[in-house]
Amino acid sequence: GSEGSAVTEEEDIVKWDFAKKRKSDEKILAAMATRKSGGGGAADPAAIGHHGHARQFQDVLNAIKRGVPPSIDGPEGRRSVELILAVYKAAETGKALKLPLASDPVLRARKVGVGGM
Repeated sequence: GSEGSAVTEEEDIVKWDFAKKRKSDEKILAAMATRKSGGGGAADPAAIGHHGHARQFQDVLNAIKRGVPPSIDGPEGRRSVELILAVYKAAETGKALKLPLASDPVLRARKVGVGGM
């Protein structure tokens, strides 16, 4: 934003830069010196941990057991996938896209070998 930005990779804060400095920034910057994760998945998709997915599956199982909706339902999950696919499409074409996408995206094996394909 216009007042600063923060960037995270997995559980790490990798950038913390704001126009208005606060005393609490020192503690955050010190914590940033020690990385907990192996880095982001952009350079190495295999480096992305499974922990987030495991928590999602556990949430769904708990919702089924309790008879309540999961924290993230199907339509909301589809919106996240649509956003990710739009990011890929924008990167491929160099063009801005509007959401929702004009049609349902078709998942296909990509030339880069997604999923070992």
